[in-house]
Amino acid sequence: MATLPETEPAPDRDPIDLLAEEYAARYRRGEDPAVEEYAARHPELADEIRRLLPAVAFLERGKRGGTELDVTAVLGSGEIPALTDPLVGHYGENRVVRELGRGGMGIVYEAVQEPLGRRVAVKVLPRHAMGDARNRQRFFREAKAVARLDHPHIVPIHALGEQDGLPYYVMPLIDGCGLDRLLADPKAVTPAEPAPRALWVARLGLQAAEALAYAHGQGVLHRDIKPANLLLDASGTLWLADFGLAKFADDLSLTAVGDLPGTLRYLAPECLHVEADARSDIYSLGLTLYELLVGRPAFGEVDRVRLLRQVESQPIPAPASLMSGLPRDLDTILLKATAREPAARYATAGDLADDFQRFLDGRPIRARRTSVPERLVRWCRRNPVVAALGGTSVVLALIAIRFFVFYMEAPPPDPLHPGQQPAVPRPDDRPPPRGFFHRLLGGPPPDARQGPHPHPPHLRPPPPPRW
Repeated sequence: MATLPETEPAPDRDPIDLLAEEYAARYRRGEDPAVEEYAARHPELADEIRRLLPAVAFLERGKRGGTELDVTAVLGSGEIPALTDPLVGHYGENRVVRELGRGGMGIVYEAVQEPLGRRVAVKVLPRHAMGDARNRQRFFREAKAVARLDHPHIVPIHALGEQDGLPYYVMPLIDGCGLDRLLADPKAVTPAEPAPRALWVARLGLQAAEALAYAHGQGVLHRDIKPANLLLDASGTLWLADFGLAKFADDLSLTAVGDLPGTLRYLAPECLHVEADARSDIYSLGLTLYELLVGRPAFGEVDRVRLLRQVESQPIPAPASLMSGLPRDLDTILLKATAREPAARYATAGDLADDFQRFLDGRPIRARRTSVPERLVRWCRRNPVVAALGGTSVVLALIAIRFFVFYMEAPPPDPLHPGQQPAVPRPDDRPPPRGFFHRLLGGPPPDARQGPHPHPPHLRPPPPPRW
């Protein structure tokens, strides 16, 4: 099983920000946490911790004394070091306007490409990530992966460069938002009724599946499909973004033992034990569309350990069980895309896109629901020990029932001749043969339905003598 960190980092938060929040919360509770304690716990971030946490302590001490400090003034005074990476004015020919968002593997700025006056997005590798050489390699690998993709639903790269030792690349600015923001308030933007909402989700699923099919065809696995990495612009076009964890199908580097590629809540179960493949991306996309459809994640646990158990073994409720009036075909598509066993999913993202198109066209989809025997077989494969014990118990119970029935059917001894074996009925007196289950369970013979059974031959009274 993959190694778990002590706490679960939020997928789109800088780990330094999370540590600063924890440090400040302890200060507010009256504690006096040591900076070196955090530096020892996170040696890879020790320099950033020693630069940041004294500033947090300074601000919290000001609040304790009843004085609200102006953070900008304090940071500019030189009394304490800056809390974050400085906002560089230019990255190449791109003038930074504002920060759009940040995560563990990059900060995204809105910028203006000055020679053309074009609005662009610039993604920069943050300074705290520069301490690990693998982060720098992954950043350039992401740029290389996206540069080889040319698809109408994949955010392209315009340029790659480096400024003051920080690598960056330039992308077009998408005028829209991530699906995660829609999920925060779904009723404000998305259709609420089941039928229109199903069509809306299917259209988005078609665009995302086509983008994935193209990327997989170019030998690129995304490995981090989730709502935040699917952008919806004002025209309703979906864009697949953030290939920061992307992997070439033939590349086995940069993935250490115990690494979990992607975000745990949307991670395919097999990724906990074996290497991901294209069907793992299909699973993550299925979970994202599932959440978009029903308005809640398939796995809602907050605690990381319990969430891991859910991902590893808990079945996903059918969307139709959570949303009445949902078209059966869309329910079938999502159930197949999110099947626990990779072999039970769509073989390719193109097959998934084809079924979405069939659904939107009103044609029969190719996916079929899993039958009860198939579900039973798959359950037995997932739980071989329990299945073996259950099967053994059933066999032993049937054997016990058969012996009990055999004992009850044995003829009683003849009261007129004790010690003698009961008379064996003549062949023509024997009851008609019974079926397998009658013989196994001791049920009545077929002629019992036509009236009471006559006395057994050995208990019939002897005929009267003839004088």
